[in-house]
Amino acid sequence: MKLVNIDKPRLVQKQFVGHVCNFFRNMPFKFFAILVLFTICLSSTTYFAFFSKNDLHPPTEINGFLTFATVYNNQGKINLTKNEILIEATPASQPRVLVYASTDTFKWSFSATPLSATGYSHPIAFSVDWKFGEFLVWADATYGWYCNYRFNNTWVSTGIYLNSTLTLGSRYDIEIEWTKLSETVTTNLLISNSSWQKELMLEISVPPNAHIEYSNLYVAAWANNNARSTAIFDSSQFVSYNSAKFTQQTPFSLWALLASSIAMSIITIFVLVEKFWQVPFTIRLLFRRIGALISSMNAKKSMNNMISYVKRYNVVLLLFIFFGGLRLVLAAISYGHLFDTYTTKTWLSIIESKGTVAIFPFSDILPQYMGIRPVYPYPPIIAYTLSLIPGIPAQENLASVLMKSPAMAADLLIGALVFFTFKNREGLTTAVPALFLSLLNFVDSSIWGQYDSIVALFMVLSVWFVATKRMELGWIFAALAISTKQTALVLIPGLLILSIKQKQWSRLFYGFMMFAAVLFLVWYPFLQNGFSFDFATGVSGLRLWSPGGGLDPVSPEGGGGTSIWAFNIWPLVTLALNGQPPSVGIIGGVKDTLPNQFYTLSYFQLGTIIFALVYIALSIRVWKAKNPRDVMLQFGLLMLAFYMLPTRVHERYLIFALSFLPSAYTKSKILVGSYLVLLVTYWLSLEYALLGGPWRIWTGGFSPLINAVFSDYGLFVLISINVLVFLLLFFKTSSIPLHKRINQSEREEAE
Repeated sequence: MKLVNIDKPRLVQKQFVGHVCNFFRNMPFKFFAILVLFTICLSSTTYFAFFSKNDLHPPTEINGFLTFATVYNNQGKINLTKNEILIEATPASQPRVLVYASTDTFKWSFSATPLSATGYSHPIAFSVDWKFGEFLVWADATYGWYCNYRFNNTWVSTGIYLNSTLTLGSRYDIEIEWTKLSETVTTNLLISNSSWQKELMLEISVPPNAHIEYSNLYVAAWANNNARSTAIFDSSQFVSYNSAKFTQQTPFSLWALLASSIAMSIITIFVLVEKFWQVPFTIRLLFRRIGALISSMNAKKSMNNMISYVKRYNVVLLLFIFFGGLRLVLAAISYGHLFDTYTTKTWLSIIESKGTVAIFPFSDILPQYMGIRPVYPYPPIIAYTLSLIPGIPAQENLASVLMKSPAMAADLLIGALVFFTFKNREGLTTAVPALFLSLLNFVDSSIWGQYDSIVALFMVLSVWFVATKRMELGWIFAALAISTKQTALVLIPGLLILSIKQKQWSRLFYGFMMFAAVLFLVWYPFLQNGFSFDFATGVSGLRLWSPGGGLDPVSPEGGGGTSIWAFNIWPLVTLALNGQPPSVGIIGGVKDTLPNQFYTLSYFQLGTIIFALVYIALSIRVWKAKNPRDVMLQFGLLMLAFYMLPTRVHERYLIFALSFLPSAYTKSKILVGSYLVLLVTYWLSLEYALLGGPWRIWTGGFSPLINAVFSDYGLFVLISINVLVFLLLFFKTSSIPLHKRINQSEREEAE
């Protein structure tokens, strides 16, 4: 007995090692390649994060003029290239170019050559403009070089003479260093040419409690009446010192990288030992399958099959052609959302000139547009998608179609997924109506121009594959979804519950492995370039999930808003509890982080609690779902709850629910009617935002019908309808007959 007791721990140890070896021995070979690739990628990322990023504040350097805007009121002439700017000031004009912006300390050097100057004119002028002041330097051929500045909107009475005349045709080298401190702004100026040099330092006090959020850099020229001037600016180099403040990894991320890298390296060693003998067999099998595929190819048979397919599915093809053409026409004739379109063009310009991974460091130097800085706030996949667009053509219509094409393609792919899933399971009589409903969802992609359809496609694919017990594919698409936009994070807890329900533990392990591998493969180039992996709560994610973040449609810099033009419960809540805001209408954003907004809770906390409770209830229904279509319905309700209940929800987020619901199609009047109603209110909410919300509506520039629909009373009705539809679907979907039996003819047709 004693000998048995002594050997028992060793026996257990041997059994454990044997189980581990058997586990890796039975692992499919396709996961071996992914595992090795993932481990290499993860180890490289870890090494880079720990050992290569020693400088916590690496500067972002830009050569040339990355211009963003011109300001000249149709006066003067401006010729822009990547290397130089030629500015001609015609009589009574002041053409100006916004070349850079910065959120913190920078150094800017460039050269300026005055070509001509007649009368009282300034061929050379440049300025640094921030919220509480402006540093301005100019030169004219009569009086020479001057420097001036304003403080708190008050100009200094006399300019500072820099004691030099301006020589036409002479090249002047200029360097400005702008330093932002807690209570002062320091500007160092150095101007020189072959015979003259001047250095100047100005220190300007900052008002108490002031927050300098940005500084804009301009080059300009000026001409009085009956005067002209011309100058050329070149050899520009801009260095910003702010990028690492937003991109450096947190200690948690670094240690998580290190621990994951070590663990995956150990696992990979196990797999290498256990899988090495399978390599020759796998290669032989691959060549056999390729040979069988080539031998089975028959051109005549393939053509006959194609003709038969077209005849059988002509209605389906016509639907795709019609709705695809409709999207192209709408994309061509509509500019899209002003801010989002401008932002997309800016990102495309950066990608074209500097490369894909440069898009995030360049966020530090983007000037504000419509009161918001168009930084790149998303994970990498949207940047990769933009890289596929071959530049922005001069024709506005063609440019609009190209920028919207990825989202429109995702729309059609969601429709194709809905069609084929129903065709294979329930026949054309169910597949065609479901396809029609799915293709009706076209406004966000073809008119607005946002890329939400790509996220929705990945989310729908993820849930569908997990629901049909293809766990690995499901988690691959989950990784792609959250690598496209942060909003997909809301899907992950429900997807995990659905995966555990399948009780396929080995496939779930492979799914997690693929999920992690795809995440790091997608993120690695950006991580290497300084992009933060903590994208959900960081600045790059607009802080959508943290207190104090988000955007307010009325005051974009004012913190979180209860509803960002979404027709959900929050306009009704704020209207009932606070009264109608006098200047912003029923959709007016209310800060959601103020204390005691609802008893002791803020609106942000209240919305989060309500959504969490509904999420738990829907997760239970996901667990009890009996077939994939029922699962898709519950996830559609979950995404509808995400739109209706939390604060800080954009008007566009209803697209996720509308992407899931056609996959749960039945002939139920409740389900079809609710989907169509939500589709109409969604279109109207997007059009309301595209028209500029209450600001443009109240100007009276639209028809009486539009003004009536988007009046406070009209909006109240639309929002109330959305709330009622949500409650109806939530409480009545359990009675919808989702387990419909198909007859024999439909089954044969599907096969």
